[in-house]
Order: sequence, then structure tokens, then C-alpha cells
Amino acid sequence: MRTFWLAALLFWLSVSPAAFSADGDDFETAYMPRGRYQGQLLDTRDRRSVRLLDAVEGAAYREDPADIVITNFYHEGRFWIARFPVDCVQAIYFQKVVMKTRVPAAHAQLRFKMKAGKEVRLFPQKGTDLPVKDKIGDVVYSVEAMPVYGDKYDLVNGVRNHFGLGLRFMSIEEAYFKSIFLNDQKVEQIPLDVLDKSEQVLLSEAISRSATLGNTAMYNTITRSCCTESFGLLDRSTARTWLRMPAYGLVVLPILPRTYLWLRQLVDLKGWLRNRTPSLAEEFVHLKFTPGWPERKVALVARDAADRAAFLDRMKAVAGHCDLAAYGRRNDGAEWPSHGSE
Repeated sequence: MRTFWLAALLFWLSVSPAAFSADGDDFETAYMPRGRYQGQLLDTRDRRSVRLLDAVEGAAYREDPADIVITNFYHEGRFWIARFPVDCVQAIYFQKVVMKTRVPAAHAQLRFKMKAGKEVRLFPQKGTDLPVKDKIGDVVYSVEAMPVYGDKYDLVNGVRNHFGLGLRFMSIEEAYFKSIFLNDQKVEQIPLDVLDKSEQVLLSEAISRSATLGNTAMYNTITRSCCTESFGLLDRSTARTWLRMPAYGLVVLPILPRTYLWLRQLVDLKGWLRNRTPSLAEEFVHLKFTPGWPERKVALVARDAADRAAFLDRMKAVAGHCDLAAYGRRNDGAEWPSHGSE
């Protein structure tokens, strides 16, 4: 095992930043829109915002003219073109991902459960050798910080224009892999009592938001984060009374989501006092036996460790010997500034 880890680390350290590529498809490239690393390539290997295909681009994938077709849907470790049928959402869950940090923190995301017979269908985004995927019955919408290659999220840098904004769509399997299998986190699931027809409105608004803000907006821990975007989506897309007004300010950190949701009348009093819905790990316990996941986890941990080491080396070199504007992955294909360059 030690030999494997050493080989994996040496491989990733030997790969130049220019060789890093998610899939090499037409929807891969994204640059940091503003801030310290403006113009540098974002790490889009695992997370991307979507692109909404218009009537012409999506014609080959639609069965109904009103179907929604997007790119960059994440499933099985790669990106797909996804078709959402008309009126496909059966239920919505708020998911609270408890982070393993010294300071209490959590991540907020939304789960859309599809109606039977109206599941999402996936088509290969790159190449034609992959089969079409049918019956993706659960979709997760997650708003996340998007770093440059090797950078690492933290709350402080989250308010210092260090990260782009990624509004991603993925399968429930990927959400399980990321939060539970890879990071051993607890994911609480809270069913939402939204008004009739609001489920589809929420999905459409989330897709539109991702396609509009993706690659253009910056992440901010306080003003534009997983929590503010999730609750903002609920507030814009659900018709409720004035009683939800006191909850508007409670969107910075998802530590007490049931309280925020109760104030918005999206959970009842019993749901606020005690959530009896199984956690993500309990509901999808069978996923921990998915073939290939242990090997995928080892490879990702090795990749991220190598990326981080290379990032810190570049940070030291650039901070000491050249302009910070050159820090990050060069988008012009040029070499990194050498030691001592100006």
C-alpha cells in the first residue's frame, strides 16, 4: 500500500498544471472571474455549474419541447448531458452536511426526488462509447466554493474573494460518495412542505441560477454561499405568508436548518422538534458497497494531496519572488515563473 501511495503521489506531482483536465469536453473551461486569482483556471475536474441547452442544441435529447436539458451533470465520476422531463419532481429535501471542523459548521444542499416514470436521463457529454443512463431518480443541487488547482476551502478565505461560485447538479450516488464514503460526514435530510407545483418551480429556478451565475459570480461565506443560495432559492420560489420574514436574516450558516425552515413554514412543528427522516447514509446504505469506490477514493486522496503540495510550493515561490498576479494556474499555457523571476 505504501508503494502504491508513493507511486500515485509521484505521478500527480510530475503532471504539469497544463495537463490537468476534467474531461476535455466543450463545457470544461472556467476562469476565476474576480479577486486575487482573476483569470486563473478553476478546478473543474469534479464540480461545475451547468449550461442550459437551447431549443436547437438540446433538440436531439428532448422527448417533449418543454423538457429541460443541461450539461455538466455529475454522475459516476464524470459529466453528462441531462434531460429533465416536464413536471418531474415528486418531493424536495433539505440536506444538512455536518462538517468535521473545530468550529461547528455545515453545508446546505437540496435533494430533488423524481416521480416514477419521470426520472432524469443522462447522455454522454464526451464521446459516444458510453451508454445512456436511465432512471436517475434523485438529484442533488449543491452550491460550493470553486478554487484554483490545489487551493483549499476555509471560512476566512471564503470572504476574501479566493473562490469562484459553483452551482452543481449531481446524482444522489455522487452526493453519498462525496459526503459519506469520501469524507465520513453525516447528512441529515429534512422533507420540505412546499406548496403544490412549487417543486418544479424550485428545480427550474435552481437550473436557471446555475446557468446564470456559474463562472461569473464569486463565492462569499456570508453573502453568497451554500446556505444563502439554498434559502434564497426557497424564498424566491415558494409563496408563504409574512411569518417567513423573520427568517430572512437566518441564512449565513446552516447550523440550525430546521429552525430556519420552520420559520418559513416549510416544516411543521413536529418536524422542527424532531426529524424522523432517515439520514442519507441510512436511506442509501447499500451504496457503501459500490464496486470501484475504494480505489476511486485512494486515487482522489492522492491527487488532492499532490495538488495541495504543488499549490503551496507555488505560493511560496510567487510570494517571495514575483507578482501575486502570476499565482495560480496560467491560462496562457506559459510555464510557471521560475525561482527568482520577476
